[in-house]
Amino acid sequence: MMKEYFCTNDLYINLELDFPYTEMLKEAVLLKDKFVSHRASNSKGWKSLALYGLAENKTGTWKDYGYKSGKDSQKDMHWTPASNIAKNTKEYLLTNFPCNIFGRVRFMLLEPGGYIGTHSDGNTPMLENTTFILNNPDGCNWFWTDNMLEQPIDVGNAYMFNISFNHRLENNSNEDRYHLIVSRHDTTKKFKNYLSKLTQKNNIKGNFIFYNDLP
Repeated sequence: MMKEYFCTNDLYINLELDFPYTEMLKEAVLLKDKFVSHRASNSKGWKSLALYGLAENKTGTWKDYGYKSGKDSQKDMHWTPASNIAKNTKEYLLTNFPCNIFGRVRFMLLEPGGYIGTHSDGNTPMLENTTFILNNPDGCNWFWTDNMLEQPIDVGNAYMFNISFNHRLENNSNEDRYHLIVSRHDTTKKFKNYLSKLTQKNNIKGNFIFYNDLP
């Protein structure tokens, strides 16, 4: 299991992917009753549902469930029953996303009036995980809290964020906000080449490194 990460001080990159976000959104909404609270100690109304992982309701990292490493947890990860309902989402990932070994694949929900408190997700600055924007009602905002920059979020786009930097999110609308977050446990040649071209195109400076932790 070989995983490379793109280390950079840039905050994000738009991956310029074409994906069926309308169908994905419908599937997320259909599954809403299956969502569970996610990181409730630093959030309100933040919920998640695993399509690929240890179980539908195990939406945290491998550390939360007693595994020694991401590689150790991989043997118990699988497509969950919810993925059989989210057929368009699953089919897109299996046929179009350049990954052979998935980490967690999760629908993420931020309910009206909800928020995700300021936090970071690591100490090494890197672009990691892919966030597919399924909807983003007016009043839903992402802020990088070290400099109070607002993150551009456009529906139908997919981003890799540098979540080692402090950030917070809020939903000040009266609608649910749904995203899909996909983690990888590998770095395929196709993915690396694609990301290399995109970073060059967008003048994003950085380099690929091997790193022990898997998401």
